[in-house]
Amino acid sequence: MRKRWFIATVGLVALGAPILISSAARAEDHGPGAVTVNILGGDHFSHPGLITNDYHFPDQAITVAQGGTITFVNKTAEGHTISLVAAGDVPQTTDQVDNCLICNTVNTAFGLNGGGPPLAAQLDGGSRTADPADPADKEAIKSATEPLPPQADFPILIEDFDTPSHGIVAGDATIVDTSNPQNGGGFPTQRTIAVTAPPGLYHYMCTFHAWMQGTIRVVKG
Repeated sequence: MRKRWFIATVGLVALGAPILISSAARAEDHGPGAVTVNILGGDHFSHPGLITNDYHFPDQAITVAQGGTITFVNKTAEGHTISLVAAGDVPQTTDQVDNCLICNTVNTAFGLNGGGPPLAAQLDGGSRTADPADPADKEAIKSATEPLPPQADFPILIEDFDTPSHGIVAGDATIVDTSNPQNGGGFPTQRTIAVTAPPGLYHYMCTFHAWMQGTIRVVKG
């Protein structure tokens, strides 16, 4: 699984409290129980010498009910991580993207610090786990507010998301692989997470491509 660094500009979503509480606004306080998100983008070459990359998560915040599920489907030619990260650790500048400290923390926990294949497909609180066999994941599955999606070409692996990485401490993260045989590592090309974190705004990113950033807005079920 290649780790490739290109620079892209990412805008984070800022959420403000509404001034007038209407019935529509109150409805927005309750989110969907199941969301599917495609990871898109790729390399683009403009002759004679410009290479750009636009791998990206959704520009807008993903809204989901607490206990709901988000299924990330990788449509790109490379693998990615979906890593819950404390807001203060999200790279904000070109230098921070090029020298992503939180990326090193998470990738080391995955066993990628030596450049070899990952030792696990997910981290729960920084620990490598056996997915549905893990007690925390069983609780995440039980707490899901919507039926879990059907299995695809690879088993859909479930994990709970409530612990962000911060500083040198790894939190919750998962690898979503690519079907590209040159860059794939044999892990699932889609991953489902059960968002067990309390209502609030959370940041996530890809620690292979630090410009890939997004937010998850957790609301009441």
